[in-house]
Amino acid sequence: MSEEKKGFWSRLVSGLSKTRDNIVSGIDAVFNGFSNIDDDFYEEIEEILIMGDIGVNATEAIIENLKKKVKENHIKDPAECKELLINSIKEQMDVGETAYRFENEKSVVLVIGVNGVGKTTSVGKLAGKLKDQGKKVVLAAADTFRAAAGTQLQEWANRAGVEITLKKFLDMLLHAVLFGVMVFMTADQLGIKTTSFVAVIGTVTLAFSLAMQNTLSNFAGGTLILLLKPFKVGDYISTSSGEGTVESIGLVYTTLLTTDNRVITIPNSSVSSAPLTNLTRTGKRRLIINVGIGYSSDLLKAKNVLKKIFEENPGIMKDQPVQVVVDALGDSSVVLSARGWTTCEDYWTAKWSITEAIKLTFDKEGIEIPYQYMNVMMTKES
Repeated sequence: MSEEKKGFWSRLVSGLSKTRDNIVSGIDAVFNGFSNIDDDFYEEIEEILIMGDIGVNATEAIIENLKKKVKENHIKDPAECKELLINSIKEQMDVGETAYRFENEKSVVLVIGVNGVGKTTSVGKLAGKLKDQGKKVVLAAADTFRAAAGTQLQEWANRAGVEITLKKFLDMLLHAVLFGVMVFMTADQLGIKTTSFVAVIGTVTLAFSLAMQNTLSNFAGGTLILLLKPFKVGDYISTSSGEGTVESIGLVYTTLLTTDNRVITIPNSSVSSAPLTNLTRTGKRRLIINVGIGYSSDLLKAKNVLKKIFEENPGIMKDQPVQVVVDALGDSSVVLSARGWTTCEDYWTAKWSITEAIKLTFDKEGIEIPYQYMNVMMTKES
């Protein structure tokens, strides 16, 4: 039977154990093979530490500390400085009490390493852990050697449920800046004076700004949305222009997908400057259904029926209370308001199924749902 593929943590432990064994065996060989403490002795130790993935800077600090202690203690025998080397490594690895302070304050965590050591995987798992702790996490990729790094990080961001929203915006901004630099470099190579070129560019920019006021306003609105994050892709929002699930957030337009599969494209200036309701920010929505009953119907019975319908619906959250209250006394009906909580995903399914259940159950229980009517009285003149 073939051996099962090791998981990430098993491979990590195995790799660290191998590194530890290589360092220990190498150091033992050095102390057993040298009779004097000289430059060759230090170089051999330095090579072993670097080969053991200690890192160049850390290794140099360990060696300098070891040399200092050997000199201070007048040590001549290599075997006597073995304990000093161990203590030097421990001191270098001591990160202090504030090393993990970033977990409790707004911080940037930079993860670096050679290809294939698990940087992206570690970042994804760390992001998921911090998200589970209630922290807001944004990921960014800066791998200049591997084109797929951004795509892989996007996949981990989706798994962890964190954002990588600014990526497209920054890409577009960087492309615009690089294009501008390329234009100036080309002009310089062609012998065009950059001062005159800047003046021309300034005039064109002014004319362009006046002609594109609305577009620039939308661009500014898109920048504010991406930076302030009143909503993100996947949220269900309600605006003056319509409501739906956010499909994309561009620099000029925000696109919504409605429940009946219509696409609404809204200028960002409208989205950023007008009142907006994010219905999914907290992960749950309150479902409110109002229904009128006749004045001759049994009020308490109708309230109990409504409450039971809500409580028995699988889309209603069981750990949240269901309320049924008299909302208004209308011209032809007593308006009851039934209220419960659902997850964002179950909202519409619960709303539709409960609305149907109310009609069917009221008909069965003899509870009248009146409709508006008008009495017209005619008198005959004598």
